[in-house]
Amino acid sequence: MWLAITRTLIEMWALTWAAGALLGLLTVSTAFNLDGRHPVIFQGPVTEPGVARGASYFGYAVGLTKADDGAWVLVGAPRATSTLGIHDVPKTGALFKCGTLSQPGCREVVLDTAAAARRQGQPPFLYQDNDTRRQGQPPFLYQDRKDGAWIGGALDTDPSPQGKISTI
Repeated sequence: MWLAITRTLIEMWALTWAAGALLGLLTVSTAFNLDGRHPVIFQGPVTEPGVARGASYFGYAVGLTKADDGAWVLVGAPRATSTLGIHDVPKTGALFKCGTLSQPGCREVVLDTAAAARRQGQPPFLYQDNDTRRQGQPPFLYQDRKDGAWIGGALDTDPSPQGKISTI
């Protein structure tokens, strides 16, 4: 008699635990509001003539954010060649700002202000080390190399209206 009651309690406990686990899994699996019937598809712009769209890895990293002008989808393309002033540097990577249904299309986000300055005719930005311990030697000059930088390979966003965006 004691064994039958214990076995029944164990079975009831196991069924309750399994039902709770299933309910918890169902709650977690329905957390994303994805609509498979009406998808919004973003296509990355062609940044290099003669190179397929997929070669830029457009969509490698994706983030959602809000701004004063609405909600945006930020899309990383780590093998794209930037179209914002550094055409001579291949495969820098790029970050694109894609509008939702009310503002369709994607455009590149300016991340490199030094390249934007070069586009306006200013010389490239150089870091200069004027260390006095190196007397008799020319100053050390450092210029950024951005080819193969994989900009847009990782992306993190703060979805608040004044949130920050971080990309690598």
